[in-house]
Amino acid sequence: MLSSRVSDNDCAAGIQSQFDSTADRIYVVATAVNIRAGMRLESIWTQGGVEVVRHDFTPEFEINGNCIWFFVDQTDFVFTPGSYAVQLTIDGAASGPPLSFTISGDAMPEATAGT
Repeated sequence: MLSSRVSDNDCAAGIQSQFDSTADRIYVVATAVNIRAGMRLESIWTQGGVEVVRHDFTPEFEINGNCIWFFVDQTDFVFTPGSYAVQLTIDGAASGPPLSFTISGDAMPEATAGT
């Protein structure tokens, strides 16, 4: 699931699929089941099918029934309005279908004549 924030228990604090271009962060959150120490968890963020960033995490402990999350912010890529997706993987294999989301808001203003 996608959210603009996580709770103290690391689970999503609300679910959404649309974010504003001025958002601070966008989280992808999942309940991890049977994750063993040393497994590589990854989030791959794309816009229009083109990868914009990926993050990975290799826990040194087992995770079973707890929420895990990755996030992106505007240091990862500029939140330009458009259609995006994020794919979670475990040891390189997709953990489910990609999650689609939209970033909306004003596009960068165009320069006006005479300025």
